[in-house]
Amino acid sequence: MQTRIIGPLFLLLGIAGPASAQQIFPWQVHCPPTIRDFALPPDCMNASSAPMLGMLYPISEEWFVSPTGRIGFGTTSPISNVEITNLQAGQNTLTLALKASCPNGAVIELDNTDPAGGRDWALASWGGMANPPGTLTGKFAIYDATVGANRLVVDTMGRVGIGTTTPSELLNVAGNILASGTITQNSDLRFKTNVVDLEDALAKVLKLRGVEFDWRRDEFPDQQFSDARQVGLIAQEVRTVVPEIVAQGSDGYLSVDYAKLTPLLVEAIQTQADELTALRSANEELRGKLAGLEGLEVRLQRIEGSVATLAGTR
Repeated sequence: MQTRIIGPLFLLLGIAGPASAQQIFPWQVHCPPTIRDFALPPDCMNASSAPMLGMLYPISEEWFVSPTGRIGFGTTSPISNVEITNLQAGQNTLTLALKASCPNGAVIELDNTDPAGGRDWALASWGGMANPPGTLTGKFAIYDATVGANRLVVDTMGRVGIGTTTPSELLNVAGNILASGTITQNSDLRFKTNVVDLEDALAKVLKLRGVEFDWRRDEFPDQQFSDARQVGLIAQEVRTVVPEIVAQGSDGYLSVDYAKLTPLLVEAIQTQADELTALRSANEELRGKLAGLEGLEVRLQRIEGSVATLAGTR
């Protein structure tokens, strides 16, 4: 037997006590302004057209419960535990709204209690009192409730943070990134204007200082810095030489776009190549002159020998 209720869908706003009915069979029970309680077939539960504590309150026009306990909204054949369908003509949007005025936030929890590795996840719209208070206000998050960590955050500016709850860029990742594909940047000439050659590239490269260092992980745990020894540049130093490749985030910290060093290095290498070509040419020229001098030296030695021979015959 399937249970179908046409008319208002009711949400329990408290503990509803059953009201006795005269009929014995549940499908024959008519309970206006109440709804049949199939847990107690002869009984009805009080309902109201306005929110009232202890009564069922209508929030939709159709509600269907299958014999297996599946609930359908707008459908009489739900294939999931809960299925919402919009088949009404002229309605192009299906909306599920969960609204709350809560200082902690509005949360949809997906808790898998499977002992073999289930995990408790949640989608959250945080309020001002979410822990730590004031830092998550208005942010959307994918929250790992098993360990109490925000795995992904979208702030009110649309900036996405992975591994951080305070993204300073459109995408801010605190930790390593692995890509098996290609990561590219726009470089089409049709997007560019005021194109000029880089000047003094070699001189700029020679002013840069490569360093080895360790991250200050204890002082900045939110950054999730690696504990491995690092090589790189110092952003403050690079900014004095090539300011175009240094950015300052909304948090005030500097970062270096190492990829943009590539054109600078290309020009520096080309400058060195040109200098090497010029040196090779000058070297060949000097070798030619040296060969000429060596020939003159041989001729001079021959002349000297001839002179000595003539002097001995006299």
